[in-house]
Amino acid sequence: MTLENYEFTTEQNDLIADLARKMKGVGIFMAAIGALAVAGCVTSALRTRPDLAVVLALTAAFFIAIASWTVKAGREFRRIVDTRGNDIHHTMNALAQLRRFYTLHFWLIIVYLALIILAILGYPEGLG
Repeated sequence: MTLENYEFTTEQNDLIADLARKMKGVGIFMAAIGALAVAGCVTSALRTRPDLAVVLALTAAFFIAIASWTVKAGREFRRIVDTRGNDIHHTMNALAQLRRFYTLHFWLIIVYLALIILAILGYPEGLG
């Protein structure tokens, strides 16, 4: 068996199928949160709360992006179980989606750390 035609074992497929189901569920839940944030954004904008509308728009974008990448990765993991001869291809596609997810998390952590450091240093003064 060549690497390109590699097939996971039944036990490995069971683990991957369970992961795929959970990823789909989490993705759908996150999409629902994103949709609620969009509704809150629109409501806030209509109530002349542009500050809250911006925060909710950013929240919606975050949750919708995470939902999309999680569902897509889960779908690729499910394809590992459902197809034959393409396990490596589907694994790599799932990893590409997960890389997007974690790249976003990485940069959010950097931004939050910078904001925390600025808050500790008392910058910018006069805000708050």
